[in-house]
Amino acid sequence: MKKKNSILLVVLVVAVMVMSPAWVPQDGKRDIQAILVKVINNVEKNVPSKGFTKAVNYDQLKAGYDVRTGAKSIAVVKFLDNSKLVVREKSLATISGQVQGKEILDRTVHMTKGGIKFDVTKGNKEQFRFTSPISVASIRGTSGDWGQTDSVTTYVMLSGLLNLLNLNSNRSEDVGAGQTAGRAAACHLAAIAAQLRGPPPARATPLAPRAAAFRRGRHPPSRRGPCPRSPLSES
Repeated sequence: MKKKNSILLVVLVVAVMVMSPAWVPQDGKRDIQAILVKVINNVEKNVPSKGFTKAVNYDQLKAGYDVRTGAKSIAVVKFLDNSKLVVREKSLATISGQVQGKEILDRTVHMTKGGIKFDVTKGNKEQFRFTSPISVASIRGTSGDWGQTDSVTTYVMLSGLLNLLNLNSNRSEDVGAGQTAGRAAACHLAAIAAQLRGPPPARATPLAPRAAAFRRGRHPPSRRGPCPRSPLSES
């Protein structure tokens, strides 16, 4: 009887130790975490399955949490490696990623609209990405500013290097300190559509005034401005 009780006690102790956070192996992977170190005006966080609630200073953010800022509002997010994000007004951003021990393996910030000023600490193995519906930026030890709308991604680089991938064209370009990168998805799609349509059919009608001007060597300005050029412009 005593032997059975001793075995049962050992099983209970082991079970308690395994379930305890202190017993989690240091080399095990777990979700990334961050802290809202500063909240100004109307800032909300979205906990999966719970919805948006008002955020306050020093709220904890975990993988899958959203941060939403209202007009004239700012949220400052800080990670354990001292990387910092300043989420500007009218923004919606989501963080995700994994850590192993004390090392960050991967980290992603997804934004559908708004702006983020960032200062990212360089990691040895980490993959840090800023993503949107139309672009993916891979960064390491980089600072700058990111703006996002439904159709345009814009980066203003202050330091470091960023590789920006256009998801529409699958083309990428490195963007360094002092450079600006931006890309309008609508312009890119319009260019593809024009290529698929091909040149317009020949017409036997007299030359229009604009065409005649080109024939005479004059080049009147276009009525429509060109799509904004960027490091991802088509060549």
